[in-house]
Amino acid sequence: MRLTPRARDVLELATGYTLILAPLWTPNPAQRFLYWAAFAWIAITAILRRRQFENHGLGLSGLMPSLWAVGAAVLMKSQRILAGA
Repeated sequence: MRLTPRARDVLELATGYTLILAPLWTPNPAQRFLYWAAFAWIAITAILRRRQFENHGLGLSGLMPSLWAVGAAVLMKSQRILAGA
């Protein structure tokens, strides 16, 4: 059975969301397994869709314009550290 791209996206999203929420509501032994299952699911689906990295914001083209956020975070953190000293 072939899924349409939209149906596949919905299925992947629902599976990932379920795997992210499941560890929050399970006891510890199962929680550890579900955490790694969610991590693996997200990593595998991202790798399989590597041609679409730009769509997910994982490409290099958006890196430079967004580096201002890192600088702003460092600046704000430095100010808070100096204010506490």
